[in-house]
Amino acid sequence: MLDKLAVGLHNRMVAAGVEKAPSAAVIKYAFDILTNTLSAAIAALLIGAFTGEFRSTCFALLVLAVIRYMSGGYHLKSSLLCASVSTLTLVAIPHIPVADAWMPYLTGFAVVMMLIFAPANYDTYATLPARYYPLLKVLSALFVASNFLVHSDIMTVVFVLQSMLLLFKEGGEAE
Repeated sequence: MLDKLAVGLHNRMVAAGVEKAPSAAVIKYAFDILTNTLSAAIAALLIGAFTGEFRSTCFALLVLAVIRYMSGGYHLKSSLLCASVSTLTLVAIPHIPVADAWMPYLTGFAVVMMLIFAPANYDTYATLPARYYPLLKVLSALFVASNFLVHSDIMTVVFVLQSMLLLFKEGGEAE
């Protein structure tokens, strides 16, 4: 289905005279990413609503999207596996309590990890020029450090999880 949409969109762009129209394969890849992201987000929000944690799941989704964009990280090889793991992770996060005494240590750990490893795998999956990588590193660390002020269980879990995903260097979406 996405193949037909991608080919149709490509053909319409070429017929309309769009210079440098992306290939159907590139359009399909973009559709795959969009479908994967939306299905994981919608499924997580529905399950979050069912478990009574809709607002917390929304917050986890927002925090994860922002830190993931800034810091990069591991990509699973299968879109279906990625959507499944993302959904389960987003649904679980609001249900993981963090002791107040541990929060500063875990947040500090995540800040250090961001300063050392972020942005990870950006050269493979993003189109942002490498000259912005130091800025992404600082922004990632500052965003994580904001949890010293916010003191959020959800942010702590998201940041520790994301900091661990920076360690893996292999991966990629399968076609």
